[in-house]
Amino acid sequence: MARPDDKRSTLMSRFTRPVSVMLPVAAMLFASLCGGPAQAAFEALENDPRARGIGGAATGVHLGWLSTWHNPAALSMTRDLDFGVTTLEPHGESYIKFRSAGLSGKLPGKLGGVGIGFRRLATDFQDQSLDEQNTISLAHGFQLSEDISTAISIGYALNLYSQNFGPSVNNVDPGSATTVGLDLSARVTVRNRTSVGFIARNINNPTLGDVDVDDLPRRVTGGIAYYPYPDVLTTFDLDTELGQKPRFRGGAEFKFVEWLAFRTGIATDPGLFAAGMGINWKGFRLDYGFSTGPGPLDDSHQVGLSLTPAALTGGEE
Repeated sequence: MARPDDKRSTLMSRFTRPVSVMLPVAAMLFASLCGGPAQAAFEALENDPRARGIGGAATGVHLGWLSTWHNPAALSMTRDLDFGVTTLEPHGESYIKFRSAGLSGKLPGKLGGVGIGFRRLATDFQDQSLDEQNTISLAHGFQLSEDISTAISIGYALNLYSQNFGPSVNNVDPGSATTVGLDLSARVTVRNRTSVGFIARNINNPTLGDVDVDDLPRRVTGGIAYYPYPDVLTTFDLDTELGQKPRFRGGAEFKFVEWLAFRTGIATDPGLFAAGMGINWKGFRLDYGFSTGPGPLDDSHQVGLSLTPAALTGGEE
């Protein structure tokens, strides 16, 4: 006959095993609830450490290959092949990893520029995948009109969303789901000093799942970027998600020398402070972005590496 201590040990192991698996997920959900509204599938995360460093206020800024997500209309400014990768562990949580990679290039004639990108947000714990969200994006931006002082561009992006859940503690496979979302954007540049950007995300109201339907976030963002001096950028965004409070973002970028830039920014709802820096040397760009965590969440640190091959041989950067 088993001793009472053995029975107690067996019962405790049966209880603590699923708890140890679900504890980080519960902690993440609790933290998100404390720091702001509950997060939905494919919730917005900054892809670009440069954008993170200026508080996320990047709708009016040309970001190279990363314009695929921030404002496809800016791809109309593409002159050369540009590609790169970024990496982030949101709020310093090692079991949550956000990666992105992509490229952009110029199309023939007046067809503008195209961008292709891939994003992956994965939650893994003890070698077990709990959730995996992948996005493949194809974006296009082209110039609609141009005169001596003003240029108007429009763009769009098709996003293929795919979500996979890991098996539950009872070995039940929740399955996976895919859907497609459409983004539309615009950009107006005045005298090469002021740019106004606009993007509407998921305008076709995409959903995931057949039984438990999950609406993907629909957001509208407008922003303005202004260069008072050639090496100084100031930028401001207003971001609104359907059913949520508007979010204000603002930031600035300063170049003290041609190859080195420093950035700072703020955002509201939830409130945060951001900073970062970028090194641009002969076509290689290394960017670092930092933002404080709202509520009980820790800070986030993001790094990106990009390359414009034409600049290696003295071409346009």
